[in-house]
Amino acid sequence: MPKKKSFEESFEKLEKAAAALRDESGSLEDSIKNYEEASKYYKECKEILENARQRMLILDKETGELTEEAE
Repeated sequence: MPKKKSFEESFEKLEKAAAALRDESGSLEDSIKNYEEASKYYKECKEILENARQRMLILDKETGELTEEAE
């Protein structure tokens, strides 16, 4: 099973793919490839953040305290 990327790794790759998309010198095929990569890394980042949020909610429930965001 491949090692899961950290948020920082995925975010860095997302930034690179987004920068490549903004570079208008590439071909349409390059733009499509960069868009697909950016979408993949966006989803990875979103999943990592959602998992962190869920873990925080569980921790808050264990302590009996819910933050405003968790309610």
